[in-house]
Amino acid sequence: MKKFWVGTLLAVVAVFTIINVENNSKNDNTNAELKIVSTVGMIDDIVLQLAGDLVDNHLLMPAGTDPHVYVPVVSDVSMLDSADVIFALGLDLEAQMTDALNSLSKSRPVYFVGNTVDNDKLIAQGENYFDPHIWFDLDLYSQMVEVVGASLVELLSEHESLINDRLANYLLELEQLDLYARESFSAIPESNKWIVTTHDAFSYFARSFDFNIKTLKGVSTNSDYSLKDKQDLQDVILSNSIPAIFVEDSVSSRDLDAVMSNIRDQGLDIKMGGTLFADSLGSPGSEFETFVSCFKSNVDIITKALK
Repeated sequence: MKKFWVGTLLAVVAVFTIINVENNSKNDNTNAELKIVSTVGMIDDIVLQLAGDLVDNHLLMPAGTDPHVYVPVVSDVSMLDSADVIFALGLDLEAQMTDALNSLSKSRPVYFVGNTVDNDKLIAQGENYFDPHIWFDLDLYSQMVEVVGASLVELLSEHESLINDRLANYLLELEQLDLYARESFSAIPESNKWIVTTHDAFSYFARSFDFNIKTLKGVSTNSDYSLKDKQDLQDVILSNSIPAIFVEDSVSSRDLDAVMSNIRDQGLDIKMGGTLFADSLGSPGSEFETFVSCFKSNVDIITKALK
């Protein structure tokens, strides 16, 4: 499987290189509307909130896509190569795209927004490797918003005042979201404050709102788990009488379904608490198309299941 991913990625990078050579003068047209491509919805929504009507905006990975395993295909090449600017999260979230993004950065700005966060504020997962799910810490997400805002002001200096006004309003909205979450979670007994999911996407969330967390897999959905990992998860659930576990929108629920069945066989009436947005936002046009709406949905689902 790894050989397949590597081969596909190298092929796509080669296509990027060929097209960049053939079109190396296309970005000199300063009269063209600025085309921005963001890799993931959490970054794309920042661009939309601050400058959506001022740019030609595109999202690379559609709703429901798992960014940990996403590999760009040939149909993505046109979108990425025609971009004037690319925003990515970095921190190895788009792990299979690293070579492609580095290649593209030679011919246009590629901003790795998450890489601007101080390492001491990140959750380490080994030497020089950090948990990339930083949008679940609203303070860190606000820092990302400010970084994207500053970049947009630099790119669209004629709209500086408008972008800064929108930035201030959005930061206030995120402050209000944080207050909403804290008030909601105050209804959950301390003994029930557990988030159990398939992969470790909610460590920043748990740190911010004082939850315990237990998962089958690590920070990447591409990681495997052992029978011991499965048994450890079941032991934690049983010993703490955890009332609910949660599935994720972009990850199969199969593994957790099996865990839940085993737990019930041992006498604990555990329930499926609902589906959380982890690595993706909702579909465009849906009630969960924005970061704020997805975050609030997570808060509501967790509170209802655990209180």
